[in-house]
Amino acid sequence: MRFIIIIFLGLSFLWSCNPSTGSGGGEKVVSPGGFEYTMFKKGTGEKAAPGDVLTFELHQYVDDSLMVSTRKMGRPQQMQIPPEGSKLMKEQDILANSTVGDSFRTSIKIDTMSQKPPGFEKNGFVHYDFLITKIQSMEEIQAEQEAKRKEGEVREKEVADKIQPILASYKSGSIKDLQTHPTGMKYVIHEAGSGKQPQNGQPVEVNYYGTLTDGTMFDNSFGRGEPFTFSVGQGMVIKGWDVGIPLLKEGGKATLFIPYEMAYGEAGRPPSIPAKSELVFYVELLKVK
Repeated sequence: MRFIIIIFLGLSFLWSCNPSTGSGGGEKVVSPGGFEYTMFKKGTGEKAAPGDVLTFELHQYVDDSLMVSTRKMGRPQQMQIPPEGSKLMKEQDILANSTVGDSFRTSIKIDTMSQKPPGFEKNGFVHYDFLITKIQSMEEIQAEQEAKRKEGEVREKEVADKIQPILASYKSGSIKDLQTHPTGMKYVIHEAGSGKQPQNGQPVEVNYYGTLTDGTMFDNSFGRGEPFTFSVGQGMVIKGWDVGIPLLKEGGKATLFIPYEMAYGEAGRPPSIPAKSELVFYVELLKVK
């Protein structure tokens, strides 16, 4: 499995505007390893054990300026608690002794850092605010992943069967309800959805199935059993997605026919995507965060 351990993200800052996971004040606490931190709120949920996997939100500040927000990006982080007896670094030691619902802050004085954040060398502190949202055993994680994989296999086949007649009617010019966006991208909305409609900068969760116009599948999220998350309008994906996904509301489903100029350009992305390839994506907008 893949764990995203962000304890030492370095200082690759991203500007955002989410509120902090904690608030002002808090109580000074010392971890079992002797590291001091500030507890904003003590959780009442289960306590972590060695080998467990923690899921948490993280907000990173330089003094009072918010620089990174996993909530804003729609990407909560995970860390597996090291085995008992392991030598733990500061945040590992604190996280290893946390409970669900804990909200706390660790801080580093900038003038003590060997690598200072560019442009903030004269500031006071870098703060990391954590909020523990879930604790699971490895067995629970594996069972969850297996269930997602099996469900994904079923969905992948369903979508594969669905996309082929859509492609056939598109190529024959008989496709119904085909619309053209001002950018020139064509699309069919199968279901508009009834939830929130994404705005520029908002994270979204999307399931997708991508093919060439000859029906060759080059990538899809269904088989992985895990949706893809990105922030709309930030250039994190091809232009066709930044244009097409905001046409839907939560629960919406569409097929996007994306010209190569709005996909991977003249070069394509060999070997799976040849040069000047028009791409076809069946997409489902699951959630707007």
